[in-house]
Amino acid sequence: GRARNIEEVRQDLVFVKNGQQAIRMMEGLQVDLIVSEYLMQEMSGDELCHAIKVNTATCRVPVVFLSSLSHSADIVYGLEAGARDYITKPYDITILKARIGMVLSESEKENVGEDSEKNEKDSRDLAFLQKFDKVIREELSNSDLQIMDICREMGMSRTAMFTKVKAVTGHSPNDYLRIYRLKDRKSV
Repeated sequence: GRARNIEEVRQDLVFVKNGQQAIRMMEGLQVDLIVSEYLMQEMSGDELCHAIKVNTATCRVPVVFLSSLSHSADIVYGLEAGARDYITKPYDITILKARIGMVLSESEKENVGEDSEKNEKDSRDLAFLQKFDKVIREELSNSDLQIMDICREMGMSRTAMFTKVKAVTGHSPNDYLRIYRLKDRKSV
């Protein structure tokens, strides 16, 4: 099928000032898509994506980043954070609309194809991520904390841990731990 033109769909738009407001806003609304600045105060784009992905109510909401960061490494990092698309500034509004229409179409197709097996996998992934976060939180005060320590605590090999964390979060375990530490420092 062809991608929908964004004008073909009636969209209710909600604007918020930062990622934390977006998370709070999502608690009370049915959200189909988030278009977010990647560089934000209070919560970065990758932190916003993480918060969306670990919540069962929002984990399927696609995120599109807009950013002035245009190096390939920045774009890859944004996509690995969980964004469905990454659009660099300055952008052409017709291209932005077309890409948002494509993301909405893809998301709609994925949601139509859901079944209990996918929901079961998602709930297992969420349970894994919650356990992983709990282990990190409990050991965070240990400045010598290494991924091997977390692997032992989780009862997993380093390879299995890398594969699972990368599949669920889009980050390597080391990157995920680094982001977690940065987020923890910001909240202190």
